[in-house]
Amino acid sequence: MAGVNVRSPKAAERELRLVSPICRWTAGEWEGLNDLPWDEVQYTPRHVRLLSNHLIRAYAEAKRTTRPARRASRGQTLV
Repeated sequence: MAGVNVRSPKAAERELRLVSPICRWTAGEWEGLNDLPWDEVQYTPRHVRLLSNHLIRAYAEAKRTTRPARRASRGQTLV
């Protein structure tokens, strides 16, 4: 989340929404972690590494595929 204004809750929320579809904090299974049930994730080096990598990859992919809305300047047309 480089370049995100951490003092802006709205900016942080906007960035976190990019990974929210894959998060399983209270129910379900983590599909990117070999379908590990949400309540079996532990604070172990292995699980921390797996979850961190999964979230980072998902965030990076979401940033690549999500284009911010642009406004047209006077006399320009956006396509």
